[in-house]
Amino acid sequence: MTRKNGGIGGRRIINLVKKRITWYILLLIAGVVFSLYTFHVKNRSEGGKPLRVSPKKKKEILRPIKKNPLGLPRFQNKFIPYGGEVKIEHDIDTPDLREATGLDGMGKEEIAAFRLQKISIYQQLGIYEPNYHPFKEYHLHIYRSITPGQAWLGPTPYYIANPYQLVVLTCANHVTPLNLYCPDVRITYSNGVFETIHQRQAAICWFIVVYRSPDFPGQVWPITVNAWDAGFFYAFVDLSRSENVKENNNPGHITNRPLSGRYIYHVGKYGKNNLSPAIRNAWLTLNSRDTRTVIYIRLWRNKPGDTSRAPDLSCVFKILP
Repeated sequence: MTRKNGGIGGRRIINLVKKRITWYILLLIAGVVFSLYTFHVKNRSEGGKPLRVSPKKKKEILRPIKKNPLGLPRFQNKFIPYGGEVKIEHDIDTPDLREATGLDGMGKEEIAAFRLQKISIYQQLGIYEPNYHPFKEYHLHIYRSITPGQAWLGPTPYYIANPYQLVVLTCANHVTPLNLYCPDVRITYSNGVFETIHQRQAAICWFIVVYRSPDFPGQVWPITVNAWDAGFFYAFVDLSRSENVKENNNPGHITNRPLSGRYIYHVGKYGKNNLSPAIRNAWLTLNSRDTRTVIYIRLWRNKPGDTSRAPDLSCVFKILP
């Protein structure tokens, strides 16, 4: 009996050892399989189909595309000016220097509809893109700060009511267009050139207003909010084609390099929707009063390599007393 029991106990021990050896073998095989799988995944990742990206690689992949420092869109198609002549009428009824303006109390949808209706008048010129809307895309920079339902500062609606006045002359540091003070003006478009002419009494009126300005007499300001809104972001005053305009030694001045003036409509210090800011690098100083004056402004959509490049459009102001 003792031997028999001892034999059975020995067999049990042998079986237990076999089971343990079997488990060790299975664990070893599993380890080898896992190692081979890991090696395969690593090779596949390095072969151009990564399962995950390392922090350094991720930073390289997500690096943003370099943009225009001003955040402006770049037009791919060359602008081709409309060939022909058109007389441009300007709206002097919507703005009002004494009473309520035509925009007072309007919501943003009403302002947009008003602006689009004005653009449709001379849409054959192709100045504004077919999908233009003042409260979409980059145009929002100009219009999004408007307070709907609010009153407007008397002269400011002139800019919204006259979208084809791409450049509007004012006294430096003021937004009232000189065309409101002296409305007897001839405005025409011809083959890519807008021409605004004050003659005789209208020219004398123009000089009186400019030289009676209380803070910067003898200086005028070409405000380019409509040019910018239409996508002509860069303006340059060409002194070689201008008359009675002083040179300026500031390299950032509009007479020395193309300037992109970003304007906005917002409720300002007068508690009404107004136009800002005052861009001093665009102010021009006249040499003398009551003399033939020409201000020749070149406009481009994309920033030109140099100022000698042909403009997309030009705006010329002639004051002829």
